[in-house]
Amino acid sequence: MFAFAFLTFALRFYRDGKRIDFFAAAVTLAGVVLAQPDMTIVLALGFVPWLLTMWLAKPRPSFRRWLALAFGIPSLALIGLAPWLSKIAPLLGSDIVSPFQISLDHVLTLILYHGVVIVALSVVGIVVAVRRHNVVDLLMLPWLVLIIDFSSLGILKALVPWLVAPITRYSYPFSLAWHGPIIPYIYFGGTGVLALAKRLGEERVLRWAKSASLPLMNVAALLVVLAMLFIDPLLAASKSLPFHPFGAFSSKSDVQAMEWLKQNTLPDAVILNYPTEHEGYWAAIVAQRNAIYFRPQPFFRGTAQSEAAQKELLAFWQNPSDPANIALLARYHINYVLVPQIVTQPDSIKTMFRWRLPLPENLIYKPVSDVSYLKRVYESDGAEVYQVVQQTP
Repeated sequence: MFAFAFLTFALRFYRDGKRIDFFAAAVTLAGVVLAQPDMTIVLALGFVPWLLTMWLAKPRPSFRRWLALAFGIPSLALIGLAPWLSKIAPLLGSDIVSPFQISLDHVLTLILYHGVVIVALSVVGIVVAVRRHNVVDLLMLPWLVLIIDFSSLGILKALVPWLVAPITRYSYPFSLAWHGPIIPYIYFGGTGVLALAKRLGEERVLRWAKSASLPLMNVAALLVVLAMLFIDPLLAASKSLPFHPFGAFSSKSDVQAMEWLKQNTLPDAVILNYPTEHEGYWAAIVAQRNAIYFRPQPFFRGTAQSEAAQKELLAFWQNPSDPANIALLARYHINYVLVPQIVTQPDSIKTMFRWRLPLPENLIYKPVSDVSYLKRVYESDGAEVYQVVQQTP
């Protein structure tokens, strides 16, 4: 959203030179940087080359307006970001290097994750844009080429690694393939639709669109209403589909348990949540409390202490009734233990917006319901919260 807004204001400033667009472009550019690092890289792949290719368009920008686009807007955005940048400066200057590699496998992401139809329409739009090359074409064409290269091909990385190192050091090629083409596909797909409409006859297509739009909207609205009315049988039927997405890792009951923790525990409470990648992801976020297990990220630094605690506290889940766990939980100041619904009631997956069970190796941990030093303080259809009632041996 911020990236789309930034480009809208930047193009308006390119065309009209109004101050309001200048300031709005700076604000939304800062929003992109704050909101999503991957999208920041994506936007840079489009905006920076455009500062060069825009000189091929007609009419060309004045040098003063070009300077405002190239330096004025980014500088104003950096001023707004200065407090945040000062906090993350140690990370930017650290030895962080992306472990992810450019791969041809991401070509499938470029196509399938966006829907084959929009990609096909974009091909038509690209043909039109290459012949026309207006200022927006000159933004979108190099942008899409660079997204494909930085996600899937790696040509520039092979030819001029020193030039692209500031980007490849932080980039996540799969994310570039997933999020990067969204705006170019919208533009080229729309251009392709208009080109096909022109070939078929604009008046004929316009008449068809006017006559079909209302019935199609009514049908779409009816399908939405029917889906809401029959959500339970549709959900049950979807479980037998050959393709199973992951879905939600936390059920409604899990969320209720985490919200209970948020509302009924002290702000400095420490939660021992389930030690698996998926089932433990949301405890710290929803409960707004410190949780032992959280979603790992390859760019995290200074996590040695957290990782050591995670590894050591696996002993609790492997044998909850072991008296040695009393001292273990006390050492890490554990106040509550959170058990997800899918663990205590595996059959609950039938009513969850989730289509895959936890991996078998994630279900090896033993139940905690009979542990003497834990007291169950909340339960919602299998999602359980236990309070540690004795923290000394």
